[in-house]
Amino acid sequence: YKPVSKKIRPVPGVMPEEARTIRRFPSDPLEGYTPPPVNPPPFEDGERVTRKRLDEANYFASGFL
Repeated sequence: YKPVSKKIRPVPGVMPEEARTIRRFPSDPLEGYTPPPVNPPPFEDGERVTRKRLDEANYFASGFL
């Protein structure tokens, strides 16, 4: 904590117009959105995720989630 002698008090004055915050409603976030394809392309092996690893993980088993 600081002593009262080091307390900073604001100086009354007029706030400059350039410092004013302008608030406005954001534009629609879905305006330029294109939905992903309904049928994804066939799986291609990557550097880390391969078909073998996917099969071992068994993500697509019934009751996974």
